[in-house]
Amino acid sequence: MLRDAAVHEPHYSLKDLAHLDGRVEAHIDGLYIVGSGGWEICRETLALEEPGEVFVAAVLAFESEDGMRVDEVVQAGMKTAETWRALVSAMGWLSDSNFQHWAVAANVIRRHDPGTALAKMLEDSEPFYQARALRAAGELKRHDLLPALRQRFAVNDHGCRFWAAWSALLLGDQSALAVLKRFVQLDFAYREQALRLALRVMDGEAAQFWLKELAKQPELLRDVLTGAGVIGDPVYIPALIKQMENAEVARVAGEAFAMITGVDLAYDDLEGEWPESFEAGPSENADDDNVDMDTDEDLPRPEPVLVQNAGMKIGTDSRLEGVILPVIRLPNPTVRQC
Repeated sequence: MLRDAAVHEPHYSLKDLAHLDGRVEAHIDGLYIVGSGGWEICRETLALEEPGEVFVAAVLAFESEDGMRVDEVVQAGMKTAETWRALVSAMGWLSDSNFQHWAVAANVIRRHDPGTALAKMLEDSEPFYQARALRAAGELKRHDLLPALRQRFAVNDHGCRFWAAWSALLLGDQSALAVLKRFVQLDFAYREQALRLALRVMDGEAAQFWLKELAKQPELLRDVLTGAGVIGDPVYIPALIKQMENAEVARVAGEAFAMITGVDLAYDDLEGEWPESFEAGPSENADDDNVDMDTDEDLPRPEPVLVQNAGMKIGTDSRLEGVILPVIRLPNPTVRQC
């Protein structure tokens, strides 16, 4: 789960990810060497219906080539979208599979084009699998599937509509941008993903204008802060530091700051203490119906005073007059990845 989260965080380098891969492989090797005892440990944890447990059990099951183990782990992996994704990731960790849907998804993870199988999957009667195929079309740069993607810009299923627009935009179809931007205005699960890609394909002036329009809606503050990091313009730095004083969005502002500057808030000792009255995630109150986990759980909480004072200087560029630029460390240029 740590490795899964790390691939989306800007302060992890390729070397860091390789190190996490090695740790995952070492733990799996330990369970594999134990033999049946290792499998029984994994089998018991499948009852938790958690993605991390499904991932490990799936890797052991497929490596064992034991049909009963494979059936058991597949059944566990099909219970939720999260466990299905873990099952697919486990198969991507290995080499192949005999199950069509998982085989296609596993090949996509490894960036192996499954050919005609992907086109057939676009016609699957199950929207969940169809959405995965629509996403794969963009990941594999399948320009031949653009007509099929466009046909799904107006379908009822949110997942299929989003991934059709997402892939089409990656393939250069600018008409998909309008479809994707609508996901940011509505409370859909794909809002942040839509925001990140839309801003990356827009030119700088258009992206900044759109972000300014979004900022007029207070309920989109988190998205606006995320967008500032995606755009990567240092003119946003003073506003981000100011938002670090807001406990509700401080960590999001810190993540955007890291995206722009390359600074690692934890490594550079720029973290602060939580306000006494602030609670992140589910509270201890039994009458509180909110049981959602803290979405920013893995992000460091920046201390705005430390961020502003730790080796900062005023930019001399006339366009950036009055803008605070970091000199804590020389950051690497931000990579704008789709």
